[in-house]
Amino acid sequence: MKNFVVLDNTTYPKVTPDKYILVFSHQSRIHHVEHPIKQIDAFRLKSFKELLTADKLDDSELIIKKSFGDIIGEIVGKEDSRNLVTNKWVETKRLAIILQDLEYMLIITKG
Repeated sequence: MKNFVVLDNTTYPKVTPDKYILVFSHQSRIHHVEHPIKQIDAFRLKSFKELLTADKLDDSELIIKKSFGDIIGEIVGKEDSRNLVTNKWVETKRLAIILQDLEYMLIITKG
């Protein structure tokens, strides 16, 4: 991998319990390694199909409440931002991003 940044994981809500996160840009490059020296189990990859067809996900499959494992997808669109009032009466904006995986399945993230 090249052209990426490692940052402290200060995201909210926390999408992974890890201390650090990788941040990629349009210049990031990742090359497949045929036979890695060491098995890497750092990611909890789930396909879009698994997430969309699951009747119920066990707590063991969730990282934290209301958060799924790691996914890989391409941003293919977004919805217009909407006004949102939180349960503490704070006004904020909500944006939905549309992701597509390698099997051309779509999933909409709402944050």
